[in-house]
Parts: sequence; C-alpha cells; structure tokens
Amino acid sequence: MAPAAHAVRASAHGAAVAPVALPEHLAPPAESAKRRLIGRHIAPPTLSAAHWQRIDTPDGPAWRALVRADGAAFLRPRFEVLPNNVTSVFVYAPGEAPIAVSPRRDAPFWGPIVEGDRAFIEAQTIDGRLPALRLAGLSYGTVPFWVPQKEQSCNIETSCHPEWADEASGVALITFEEHGNTYLCTGSLVTDISHTMTPYFLTANHCLSDQAAAESLVAYWYYQTPTCGGSVPSLQNVPLSEGADFLAGGALSDYTLMLLHEAPPTERSFLGWSTDPLAGGEEITVIHHPGGAHKRITFGNMVNGFATHWTVRYYEGSTEGGSSGSPLFNAGKQIVGQLTGGSAACFFMFGSDRFGKFALSWDNGLADILGVEVTTTTTVPATTTTSTIPDPGDDDDATDDDADGMSDDDDDEDDGACCG
Repeated sequence: MAPAAHAVRASAHGAAVAPVALPEHLAPPAESAKRRLIGRHIAPPTLSAAHWQRIDTPDGPAWRALVRADGAAFLRPRFEVLPNNVTSVFVYAPGEAPIAVSPRRDAPFWGPIVEGDRAFIEAQTIDGRLPALRLAGLSYGTVPFWVPQKEQSCNIETSCHPEWADEASGVALITFEEHGNTYLCTGSLVTDISHTMTPYFLTANHCLSDQAAAESLVAYWYYQTPTCGGSVPSLQNVPLSEGADFLAGGALSDYTLMLLHEAPPTERSFLGWSTDPLAGGEEITVIHHPGGAHKRITFGNMVNGFATHWTVRYYEGSTEGGSSGSPLFNAGKQIVGQLTGGSAACFFMFGSDRFGKFALSWDNGLADILGVEVTTTTTVPATTTTSTIPDPGDDDDATDDDADGMSDDDDDEDDGACCG
C-alpha cells in the first residue's frame, strides 16, 4: 500500500493530548536494575468522526486520523479490539512510509513506535465506511529513541572482537510496555536441547514478567557496527521481531523465557548454555545494549556465586541502563545467567554486577521447556544458520562424555549443559 501521506496534505489539526512534562520519577529506577525507562503511558485521545479524513490509495478508499502529543520523542498507540469492518491498520509519522500493524480481533494490541510527536493512523474498511477504531492507550516517548544513544565511554563494540560474532548475532535490543511505562532491555536467543531452532528468547524477569508485556515486545537484531569503528546503522533499518508468548519466569533468579511470534533473521545463532557452576575468578563475557545504544561486549571475572546470583567485576567495558537481561557467558561461551543489575559503571570500575543463575532458572521452569527432547526430524532451510556451539555429546553410549562419572545414557540429565 502506498504511503497515504502522498494522497493528501497533512493537517495541522488532529486528535490531541496535552504535553507531558518530564518529572523526576521518569529518571531510571533508583534500584540497581539496569533496564532503561524511555517513555510512559498517557490517556489516549478519542478518535471522533471529526478526526478522520477520507483518502484515496492504490488499494481503494481509506481513512486517516492524526494523533498529536506535543513534545513527545516518539509515539506508540495501543488499539482496542479490531472492529469487524476494518481490514488493515497502518501507523506512521508524517512524510514517512506506512508501517503495517498486526491487529487482533480478540484483545487490545500495540502498534509500532514512530518518531516524533505526530502519528497518522490509517484504516482500510470493507464497506468504505468510517472505522470504529478506538485507542486504548498511548506511549509518550521521553527519550529520542531513534537517535543513537550516548553510552558511557569505556564500552567496546562487539565487532572489535570477531571471535564473539556468532554469540553476538543471537543478542537483541528489546523494547516493551509494562506497568504504564516503556522500557529498554537486552535479551538473547537460546537453543533447546534438541536443537529444534524454536525461537526461545531469554531476558530478565524484572524487565518483563507477564503475557501483556510479552505481547508488546519488539526485538531489534544486528543493531551493531559492521566493522570495528564502523558506522552505526539506523535503528529504523535493522531487522526486528514483534510480539512473543510468555512461557516461564521467576523473580528468584530473575529470568523470563518467551517464544517469539516472528522468526529472527536467518543469519544468527541460537546460544548454548550450561548449569555448571562458574569457577572462582573464571573469565566471563557479557554482550548487551548499554543505554539502548548499539551492541557492546564486556569482559571480567566471577568474584562470587552465593545464593541465586553470580557476582562479577569487569576489567574491560561495563554495563548500564538497557543492559538488563543480557546473557552472561562462561569461559566456554555458554550462557550461565542473565543480568539483574549492580553498581558497575565506566566511572566506577570497582563496582560489580549480579546475574541470575541459569542453573536455578533451569530447576524452576526452564528444564520443562528447553530440556524436553524432540525425537522427530526437523528440516532446516539451507539458508538458516544453526548454533555454532557444539553438541553436548548425547550419543547414548557407555562413554563418559562430560567427565561427570556417569555413562552417556545418564549424561543428558546429569550434566546440566546444552550445546557447548
């Protein structure tokens, strides 16, 4: 469908809401959690008949309304259940190409994020009549999301460490709506024990913790420089996946596992994991999106592993708001946790971060999903990149593949590791 912005001139009027000030409570959370707040929900305007314009498009007549929220860095509308006479919905900034919405007829649904404080909502109807489309909410952006974010100076581009390129390809920047706000975090694709290439996605539970938040998820892939010191791509041009199902989660080890509604790009890896403990002082690596900026890599060591979390300290790079949920890799490049938060920062390298233990998450829900063996054969398209992390060695013989004192027919349950 051609951009409706070419069909008629954008009106200066529209369904408007009052400007939103930026009070103190819009600062990042005071606790050590490292998600980043970038917007908050406000009451939506009512789209009355006076706000709709009839326009001509190559697909026939359609209706368009302008929503204004003065001063917003971005807007994201939430719609009520799709009316029966509406066949398609688009959202876009004035002068930009329409972005198709994946509507639902059984529940409210979120549209895309559009830059600026003006957003057109366009609806195609079966009978050409005025759409009975209503807004259920509106996210008012307080951070210029599309502008490359200024992260702290010590952060290192993942492209400067090509030996981590496979792992970096499975990590994504995510945005989502929860508890009346819009946040940024980081998450990663994880493999199941049978390598089915099902798009399971791991992040922190303090980032998003229920189905409503999972429905609003947008994951941005390959938001990274192509070469060390290369140019940063536009966030509007990278591949994305929208929506997910919440499968399991828990506050104890601060984990959430989701199933993405849309497949990630084909050139990516499903990341391996382990429930084995980290050794004292073991080298660790974190791949994340600090402050919502393009992808970075951080190196450090484990300093303790009491109770539910691993505590680490960095010697190169750090983390910040937006890094929450990022995977913690052991020396064997396996995920052993996801970031909760901490005091580490470029200006405070003595600070430490805490990561919820993957082993604890495994015992509290992950094993029921990632640990279920699938015996049917899965055909993988030739263009798809599978996980580059080796198979755990479940050849069901008498060989003790992982040196845990058990024969291999017992290893699958006892070694607590997948794919590395």
